[in-house]
Amino acid sequence: MFLFTITSAIQGLTWVLKISSLANSIRVLANMDEPIGHVLKRIEVADGLHLREDIIPLRCSPGYFIVST
Repeated sequence: MFLFTITSAIQGLTWVLKISSLANSIRVLANMDEPIGHVLKRIEVADGLHLREDIIPLRCSPGYFIVST
């Protein structure tokens, strides 16, 4: 009986630690900057014509845009 109680307590503590770790990971993700729309690279291909690589959502493609400035 005593061993069963200790085992149950350890299993309960394990679940508490897992949930706590999961909550910390979610907080870290929530505090991260939004990567969508961030410009990774910008190259001038011709005079006044630039090629820009952005981070985009997976459902969109392509990730390259030609921009003239």
